[in-house]
Amino acid sequence: MNNKRSYLTAQLLCLFFGLFGFHRIYTGHILIGVIQLLTGGGFFIWSFIDLIMISLGKYVDVQGDELEGYDPKVGITILVIVFLFFLWIIHPRRSEVTNENLNEITNEISGEFAEVLADRTSIRKSSRNKKSNAFAQNSPILENISNVNYSFGSLPTNIVNYLKTSNEYSRYYNDGRKFVVYYVGADCPYASTFIRILTPLIRSNKFEEYQFHPVQASGMQRYKTMDEARASVAFSNTCQEFCIVNPINNKIFRINGIGESEASQIEKILIQLRNW
Repeated sequence: MNNKRSYLTAQLLCLFFGLFGFHRIYTGHILIGVIQLLTGGGFFIWSFIDLIMISLGKYVDVQGDELEGYDPKVGITILVIVFLFFLWIIHPRRSEVTNENLNEITNEISGEFAEVLADRTSIRKSSRNKKSNAFAQNSPILENISNVNYSFGSLPTNIVNYLKTSNEYSRYYNDGRKFVVYYVGADCPYASTFIRILTPLIRSNKFEEYQFHPVQASGMQRYKTMDEARASVAFSNTCQEFCIVNPINNKIFRINGIGESEASQIEKILIQLRNW
């Protein structure tokens, strides 16, 4: 019965998995194979010596038999390929070329990124300037207002139609005066702040140019059509936490994020937007 191990199998196992000792286990050297598995092929040196021995036909299995099917041409060819591969890895010229190429690629990518960033920055600045010019022409500049994230905008047609016809907003919109929308209810974290700040302003009759409409942030709403429901959601998203609607020019002023600092300045904002 022929129990000889294959040379080609042992050669390939040592070439690709020598660090794990698979070639030793395959040829019956179990203990040595386990040691190589635990030590990375004897820190690579042991498995490399095995590769040379197998390639030269000097390697034997656990029974002392030579490997079956040894071909010196294949063995020498594999040794030459491995040798050239190591030269390619450690050759200093290769490292120089790699570093040069890496620097070139890095500079090229950095340059392209800088150009793209510059383009995006210029576009953003251009867009910001256009918006600033538009606001300067159509919107007042609020003075002595600090740390308030506010903005002016135009209401789209679907929201305007919704405000004109909805049961909730039509009487405010069709009145012609600016109306203030603010959210209250259990689901609104700013409800108590709005009530505390706005209630005395409403009772004082100092702001008859405005109408004030508290909106329940919680609870179910009934809509006649799907378009009305979409417009209602769109207006809520546009209004954010606090907004003022001007039905004369269909403009909107809104504040995103209401805290004590923002709420304390609402009266000053209302005064400055009287003639807006």
